[in-house]
Amino acid sequence: MNTVDTRRMRRRRLAGTMLPSLVAACMSAGTVAGSTAVGLGSPAGGMATMAIEGLSGAADAPATSRPNRIPPREPQADPLLPGSWVVILDPAASLRDGERRAPAEDALFFRIEKAEGDRLRVASWDGKKSGWVPRDVPVTPEKALDALDRRIQANPVDAAAIRDRGRVRSYGREWDPALADLGEAIRLAPGDPKGPAARADVWRMKGETDKAIADWDRAIQLDPGNARAHSSRGALREGRGQYDAAIADYTEAIRSDPGDYWSLTNRGTCYLRMGVLDKAAADQTAAITLKPDFAPAYTARGGIFQQRKDYERAIADFDEAVRLAPADPYPLTLRGDARFEKNEFEKAIEDYSRAISLKADSAYAFSRRGSAWSRKQDHAKAIADYTEAIRIEPGRSHHYFNRGTEREAAGDHEKAIADLSRFIELEPRNPIGHAFRAWSRQQKHDWDEAIADLTEAIRLDPAKAFYRDLRGQAWSRRGKHAQAIADFDEVIRLDPTDASLYVNRGLEWLKDEQYDRAIADFTRSTEVDPKSTMGFRLRGGVHHIRGEYAQEADDYLALIRRDPDSALGHRSLAWLLATCPDAKVRDGRRAVAEATRACELEQWKSGSAIGALAAACAESGDFAAAIKHQKQAISLVEQFSEAGLEYTTRLSLYEIHRPFRD
Repeated sequence: MNTVDTRRMRRRRLAGTMLPSLVAACMSAGTVAGSTAVGLGSPAGGMATMAIEGLSGAADAPATSRPNRIPPREPQADPLLPGSWVVILDPAASLRDGERRAPAEDALFFRIEKAEGDRLRVASWDGKKSGWVPRDVPVTPEKALDALDRRIQANPVDAAAIRDRGRVRSYGREWDPALADLGEAIRLAPGDPKGPAARADVWRMKGETDKAIADWDRAIQLDPGNARAHSSRGALREGRGQYDAAIADYTEAIRSDPGDYWSLTNRGTCYLRMGVLDKAAADQTAAITLKPDFAPAYTARGGIFQQRKDYERAIADFDEAVRLAPADPYPLTLRGDARFEKNEFEKAIEDYSRAISLKADSAYAFSRRGSAWSRKQDHAKAIADYTEAIRIEPGRSHHYFNRGTEREAAGDHEKAIADLSRFIELEPRNPIGHAFRAWSRQQKHDWDEAIADLTEAIRLDPAKAFYRDLRGQAWSRRGKHAQAIADFDEVIRLDPTDASLYVNRGLEWLKDEQYDRAIADFTRSTEVDPKSTMGFRLRGGVHHIRGEYAQEADDYLALIRRDPDSALGHRSLAWLLATCPDAKVRDGRRAVAEATRACELEQWKSGSAIGALAAACAESGDFAAAIKHQKQAISLVEQFSEAGLEYTTRLSLYEIHRPFRD
């Protein structure tokens, strides 16, 4: 799970009311779902998937880098149609490139690229070996096995034929017979590196990495300059996270074969995983220079640009990868990620949807599309996508976290709690699940359960100020001011530069009628953060309680100086100037000006601001305007709410030409 920016998620509170939801703040900060992945597609369907920002489960395929020498088994109606995999038992003698014989080394499997008359254009698994062959040369794997059986019957010690039969058997996933053949080939020709190299491929496909590496070691010992052996061993080491060793192997492969663009791309991937972005980008660019139509290198380089937050260049590379490999879902997904980071959510959704159409079991694409729907406030579609991600990957914790927070944003507290509980089951040592479940429980006023969750979050991560801040607020809602203050004391010790923490503690002192301490905390909040204004408003409120109206006015003026566009500041000052019990402070004309500015800032949609204007007009003696504005304010609140009743009482005063006094 990726790191959550808890400071940005921290709840702000005014006069005991907790402001925007934890879920919405978390979404804006970038939560479990807000990760970025880079994937490398391959002709054989493999992928090297790397996490850039602590990705919590985006891998849709095993972390293999280079494509297999053994292609995927696919149903083939006509084995000689373009796109079909075939076997050429003697490619060195058969492949032609114009009048020249095309080099084929130990290639065995080829994909038909083009059919033309009595000949076929074919290319090997890595695209490096290609040429024309007579139409009657390629055969299906089944026919290849028949031909190899006959060769072996004629010569039981033909190591090359036995090795090739083992490779063809592995195409059919006949692992044990394949391994038996390859073992026999190695016994018959112990000095030939092709035997252990072929067996290493089979061990790797079976998931037995140790045995695969051992065979690559043997192949390299027999042929130290074998670029493919170094590259393949490097891929296995990369999959284990042994990036230094993998880089050494890729470097040796490149030294032996300077045209090995796969090793360049894979080495660049390792550098990216290690955070060495300059070298990572240089390798991908070199691979593109060698093979300008090599889509995986564009995909990988796009990921590097994305990590640098250079989204335009990232998208340009992903565009090229999509053009070159339109059937590969990964560059589409990653382009969606880049567009997501640019807040281009519609375009991101288009990319994720195209990726899903190509790979319907991509939990990552569903999860990311869900996040994009979430940012568009379409909770139903976001929940549907997260649900599909859960169906595909029921054991991945972050999908439950995402759906739980989305359900909370939609107001479905019970289902949110259920999802977050499942997240906790899967990640019992992750405190963030308890924190978010606590938030959902607070919305249901289940204060004791919320406090229990936050206590567990604190136990799991005692140094995280955010959790104590939330628990302090929960204690406050329970009326436990001493416990709340104790939590706020500790939070401030852990994070003394957060203005909101002093505001929270000051509110507890205010509830306890310890006004001097409240003023001290509100003052401190304005000092630690030069942009913070709430301390001025609250300190002014304390001065009002104490009848210190001049100091109250000074606080509101200080708030406006710090933030001239603060509707709260202009409204508070207008209200004081219009309704203050002290005639020396009242100033009707100025109150009208301040209230009008507040209404403008609120676009005339705030009952509080319009009500302040009504009070200012009454103080100025313009009761017709006061009645008009007060009726407008009443229309913006619920009729029988506390505010509605209060507004109606003031209207009655204005109708008998009496101003309101606070």
